[in-house]
Amino acid sequence: MNSSLTPTTSRKRIDLAKKALRENNVDALIFFNGDRYGGKIAGTAAFTALILFPDNDPSIIAHSIERGQAESESGLEIDVIQDTRMLKDSLNRLIPRRTGSTKVAIIPWNTSFEKAKVLQELDYEILDASENILPSCLRKPFPEEIHVIRGLSSICDKALEAAHGAVGVGRHEYEIAAVVDYEARRHGITEFSFPTVIASGYRAAFPHGGISSKVIGEGDPVVVDVGPILDGYDGDVCRTFIAGNKTAWRRELEVVQEAIHMSLEAIKSQEIVKAAHIDNVAREVVRKAGYRTWPDEMRTVWTGHPVGGFSSPAITSESQDEIEDGMVFTIEPGIYEKGKGGVRIEHHVLAKKYDYELLDEYPE
Repeated sequence: MNSSLTPTTSRKRIDLAKKALRENNVDALIFFNGDRYGGKIAGTAAFTALILFPDNDPSIIAHSIERGQAESESGLEIDVIQDTRMLKDSLNRLIPRRTGSTKVAIIPWNTSFEKAKVLQELDYEILDASENILPSCLRKPFPEEIHVIRGLSSICDKALEAAHGAVGVGRHEYEIAAVVDYEARRHGITEFSFPTVIASGYRAAFPHGGISSKVIGEGDPVVVDVGPILDGYDGDVCRTFIAGNKTAWRRELEVVQEAIHMSLEAIKSQEIVKAAHIDNVAREVVRKAGYRTWPDEMRTVWTGHPVGGFSSPAITSESQDEIEDGMVFTIEPGIYEKGKGGVRIEHHVLAKKYDYELLDEYPE
């Protein structure tokens, strides 16, 4: 992980986390290996655990084989273990006990059963960091981080352009995916948050359709969804290209474009815009055009989500988030017709006061 976080940016993020821990009376915030939130704070992914305290400096617990990487990428104190089975002893030594319960906060979906069991054996009171603590320290990027997300969006544009040029009748989905991934890597991408999606024809009705060996047919919609990570900041953009017959799916594409435009225009007209309102406007445009909207019961199919590894906003019908100046998120309405196909367009959106900016610019 080659993080673009400067020491100053990292320290500001840590200070926000420490403040949140004090305000919530929590003794430690723990990120375990593989957690991108933790990687954004530490500046490295080379840790078995990252521990933040309300008053003291953070500590990294790193396996001996990761020590060199952790030292070169992060300026935090490192506690080296020779075996992951030593994690329990390290946690017990580093996290001070207090009278009554010792409270530790974790990210539930990034904590394995094995790690949770270790915390239980240490008799910690385990709290959900996503409720109060995470939003306080990773709610949105600092101004100096926006330029990284702009660079990421530019690479996404290049990958989409390469995909557009590669889509054609008779080609396999996996061929298009190879072109997209190569173009992204050629411009500095070293990892992806999810495997590139190339879903054509009837498979375009699958929101997370992955790739297959399917041959692209005449008039097929081809959904291209790419999630590159640049220096620890993740992106997610999508376009739908039509193979051969350019009039096919034209109306559906126009409806989705209108849904994007109308939903984001709400930012210009209100001082406080709720994320749920953006979701509602996008859905209403699609409904009025005579199409069924992306299912509410599909909890992973949102109208939008945070970009860059931040925690807000979630653009859903149930979201309590409010759009703030400086937030970066996606907007991705779609139309999915089972057995026929579908279309989706997804942009990176930078929210501004009474305005917004689409950071990725490749034509829809």
